[in-house]
Amino acid sequence: MAHKIAQAIAEAGVDLSFFVAQAIGRKYSAVIGFANDGDAKKAATLIKKASRKK
Repeated sequence: MAHKIAQAIAEAGVDLSFFVAQAIGRKYSAVIGFANDGDAKKAATLIKKASRKK
């Protein structure tokens, strides 16, 4: 899941300040810092879309 999120953000050209993620089994957590509010808002939409279960 974290890979899908990172890939979606990268393909959209969103500018990150940092990305820290960890996975334990099938669960993960991530902390993402964005360069500005516009990138954060754009990424929020991408993260929600990439996180949907199919």
